[in-house]
Amino acid sequence: MSRIVEEAERKREWEEYCAFLQQLLDGDDIQDADAEGVTRQVIGEGLGSLTPAQRYVFKHGVEEKFPQPVCEQCGETIPWSEAYGHIHGQGLCSSCQHSYDRFMEER
Repeated sequence: MSRIVEEAERKREWEEYCAFLQQLLDGDDIQDADAEGVTRQVIGEGLGSLTPAQRYVFKHGVEEKFPQPVCEQCGETIPWSEAYGHIHGQGLCSSCQHSYDRFMEER
């Protein structure tokens, strides 16, 4: 892959991760006030803007509680763009969810 394509992919993934973090904030999923504030800073200014103490709060208050999920059926990593729905849904990737929905319709 070219460097330009790799950079574009990293940027897209970061934007999806920030959108996921915003969904966590909007849904009141982050229960710690300090972690909420640090998450807002990460979204606005990036991880590089955090002090070591803020990094600790973000790691333990957000990253460890909301890691990138995997499908409970096939084990595929769920993209950040689908992660919020995954943690509040049935735990399936979009492909397995589609198969499950089709199976339930045919019953």
